[in-house]
Amino acid sequence: MKEIQIGEVHIHGDDLYFHSSRPGGHGSYDIWLTTRSYNEGLEIEWSDPANIHVVNTEEAESLPFVTSDGNELWFTRTHMGTPAIFRSVKSDGQWQEPELIIS
Repeated sequence: MKEIQIGEVHIHGDDLYFHSSRPGGHGSYDIWLTTRSYNEGLEIEWSDPANIHVVNTEEAESLPFVTSDGNELWFTRTHMGTPAIFRSVKSDGQWQEPELIIS
C-alpha cells in the first residue's frame, strides 16, 4: 500500500479529492485527485495523486467538495488573510480557473 498523505476528502464516483501538503504542490495545502480502479483480481488500486494545478495557489486550499453532477468543485482558500469559498467549473473535462464566491 502506498502512502499518499491525505487531509480532508470528498469522494465522487471513483474520484477521491483531497487536500494535502505533499511534495509537488503550489503552497501549504493543495487540492489533489486520485482515481480508484480495480485490477484483474478485483482489488482496488488508486492512481498516483494528481495536483489540480488550476485551482491551487501559494495559499492554503482545502475542504474540496464536488457537486453530484461532477461539474463544480467547491473548496476553501485563505484569501487576503481570511477564509474564503471558491468554485471551479468543469468544462470539456477540465477544471477551470476558480471564482471567489464569498470571503
